[in-house]
Amino acid sequence: EKRLLLVVEFEDFVFCCSHWSLTAEDRNTSAALVTSKMKEQQKPVFICGDFNAEPTEDSISALKSDWTILSADEPTFPADNPTVRIDYICAADPQGKIDSERWLKAAKNARVVNEPVASDHRPIALEISRDIFK
Repeated sequence: EKRLLLVVEFEDFVFCCSHWSLTAEDRNTSAALVTSKMKEQQKPVFICGDFNAEPTEDSISALKSDWTILSADEPTFPADNPTVRIDYICAADPQGKIDSERWLKAAKNARVVNEPVASDHRPIALEISRDIFK
């Protein structure tokens, strides 16, 4: 199944959103592809979305070597009674100026929003201090 990566460039960072495949092989390919594309950027990069993978799966483990997962460690699916975490917000800096510790300190109020009706997943959110980009 074809999947897309939405990439939007802002003044201080690049923001990406995606919805990954249901198959492990495709998710592993997606993790490698988005990491490769992130390394081409000149600004810090965020990626968020439905990765259809639990935290222990290979695609998420692969992301952790280059990305920092900032989203709350809470279940997001199904929306009416979440039991698994498959939605994430991740950040990386291809220039190496922002490391995992700095990302985690800058991320505030990471949460899974208690919204069981708008989607089949619960929304995820967090706030990032703008100071991290200085």
